Amino acid sequence: MQHEIPSLKNSSIDYFFFTAHKFFGPNGIGVICSKLPTDIGINQYNCEQKLKTYLLDLDALEAWIKCLNVIEELFISGFISREVERLHKYFVENFPKKNEYVELVNPESKYCIFLIRVKDPNISCHDYCHYLEKFGIITRSGNCCSWLSQERYDVNKIFRVSLSAFNLVEEIDRFFYAINNFSPSLCL
Repeated sequence: MQHEIPSLKNSSIDYFFFTAHKFFGPNGIGVICSKLPTDIGINQYNCEQKLKTYLLDLDALEAWIKCLNVIEELFISGFISREVERLHKYFVENFPKKNEYVELVNPESKYCIFLIRVKDPNISCHDYCHYLEKFGIITRSGNCCSWLSQERYDVNKIFRVSLSAFNLVEEIDRFFYAINNFSPSLCL
């Protein structure tokens, strides 16, 4: 399938990229092209004219091409779906059930995308996510979380944690450790 890359010249877009991270985790993302910087010198101006407003990110493209066959093989072989199912089950079964600060909102989710609600009215999800960041745990909240809906959830109380087939049980355990050892004083 061939896709046309629209011109970036009269656009507020800085990058075009392709992604398959919903299937492959962070390994399934790559930048195709980006705008040239506006503060370029005279020699680079000729290059800009030749490339007509965008540069291919050849390193990202080459890395994607080299990895795609391996990633595709893992996906087709069923490795991805088996691992996602295993990690989902582990996450739901081992999530701290009687935690006074957070709760799992969507254990029935078919994917490894979990919404977690901060129960304490004095703690925002922003503060809680900042606490988790100290453990190297990446979350999404507020406008960064595409799964949140103001009609369904208070966006100040919900954050998202996503797993891919390449996550380890030890990483999930580190997340649970952070949850179990949380104290409001750690948000300050």
